[in-house]
Amino acid sequence: MAVTIPTMGATHLVDTLASLPAGLPLYLRDNREDNWGVARSWNWGIRQALADGAEYVLVLNDDIQLQGHDFIDRLVADLQRDNVILVSGRPAHVEPAPPTRRLAMSAFLC
Repeated sequence: MAVTIPTMGATHLVDTLASLPAGLPLYLRDNREDNWGVARSWNWGIRQALADGAEYVLVLNDDIQLQGHDFIDRLVADLQRDNVILVSGRPAHVEPAPPTRRLAMSAFLC
């Protein structure tokens, strides 16, 4: 498991990092000088993490704080279902029970 976060150097990035479990490899894409945009930054982090041997990659916006100690475990369990390649966090505006066809792209696991 690895985490990738694209950022523009926002002050809330510290809160995002503090909410992560200790010890996860982190692929942080600083877009302040050379802004790749979100999708290119996601793809860079995912490719780097997979090349380094990660089985799963958690992709987060720089303003997300993980809630609950089992957040990542629930995403992994959802991802292990047949024919699933991507799962997302479920904020209040997204249906609470999987499977859902609506994704919250601010936090997803692939």
